[in-house]
Amino acid sequence: MFIHSYKYYLLSLKKNPELSLIYKIIIILFGLIFIIIGSSSAYFYYSIKKEEPVIKQRQYLEITSGGFYSVTQSFDEILNVFKIAGAKTYFLDTHKESSQSALGFFVSVDDITKTLSKIELIKNNIDYQKSLLNDNQNLEKYISLNAEISDYYNSAQNLSDRLHNDYLFLKTITIALGPEFYLPKLTNDALWETQDEKKIIEYYLRVKTEANTTLSSLSKLNVPLNFENYYQSQLQYLELMVNVSNNIIHTLENQEVKEEDYASKLEQAYQILIGAKRENEVLSQKLFNERNNLYDIKENLNRFAPIKLKQDAVQANIYEFRQALPQTKLDNLPAFFKKLILKYL
Repeated sequence: MFIHSYKYYLLSLKKNPELSLIYKIIIILFGLIFIIIGSSSAYFYYSIKKEEPVIKQRQYLEITSGGFYSVTQSFDEILNVFKIAGAKTYFLDTHKESSQSALGFFVSVDDITKTLSKIELIKNNIDYQKSLLNDNQNLEKYISLNAEISDYYNSAQNLSDRLHNDYLFLKTITIALGPEFYLPKLTNDALWETQDEKKIIEYYLRVKTEANTTLSSLSKLNVPLNFENYYQSQLQYLELMVNVSNNIIHTLENQEVKEEDYASKLEQAYQILIGAKRENEVLSQKLFNERNNLYDIKENLNRFAPIKLKQDAVQANIYEFRQALPQTKLDNLPAFFKKLILKYL
């Protein structure tokens, strides 16, 4: 390893004057670059600080409106959930004679559970956005807007609470009805085609027992006022089921009927069923209307109308405030740099 003295270094410079000049030029260039960068940075920082009030206002609007729009989007999504579930309910109810009650029951419970989950997400989001709104720096310029959004959140919260209570009760009463009585049917047509008296009696004995058990379960429910008609119609259907079962069993178990009148005994029992079917059609329509109202788009739009008016008013105000803000140098920067600068403002 060679060690050179300072004297040797000076001699080498004298021998290479061009190299020394290049070093000086490079140093000067670097110096100029640093000066330019420093000056530009200082000017940019000064400009940003000068525009800080506008930047703060824009930042406030972005945070506030972002939370607001996430809630409004959630309600749009729940309307789509109602639309899909309503289509399924309509199909099952209008094809109840050819559909298995158990299928309708499980489809309905699944849809109600999904709807409840969606409503719970909305409730949680509203709570979060309310806390975020309170934590966000409330600029004096936007006090009225802040109050409007807060009022909207309160209305949205009340609506989501009502929806949650409705669908929670609907799930409770649906589970209480069970697979057997979800669709208001009085019989299994294939059973009567067998003309087997014993099987028919066994069927209606089982149905009567299950209907009485279900009536007992329903009697323990706390029924919301808006579900009273639906609840009473379900009770009437189950009571009709019990009465029809009793009458059919009594007719078929009648020992006084002679053997040659066996066919007429089955006919009498079947006529009891036919008579009850006419009454059941009225009940079925009432149940269908009540259940359909929960998912009906027109009904839900009416239910959502009050908060929709508030939503439109808030959206209009947010748009006006945004339009009134002047452009800043920060607006032209890439998102990464914009986020970085806002962090230190």
